[in-house]
Amino acid sequence: MNKYQFAHFFKDIIGISPYSWLQIYRIIRSQEMLTKTTKTILKIAMDCGFSSVTVYNQLFKRLYGITPSTFRASIRK
Repeated sequence: MNKYQFAHFFKDIIGISPYSWLQIYRIIRSQEMLTKTTKTILKIAMDCGFSSVTVYNQLFKRLYGITPSTFRASIRK
């Protein structure tokens, strides 16, 4: 199976592309770091495999409607 066949098969079964799944997995992983560590947002973004903190912030906000720092602040109240 080549990568294009895999991507098509993956999307048929899971409902989203492998890349989208990976991005969502990274965001979910970052939520735990936001709640359980004092690492900076930049460090969390890099540790989770994002190319930049800007990309991380944009995707997080697109998925949840708030920024990672707002999420962190709301959890720590």
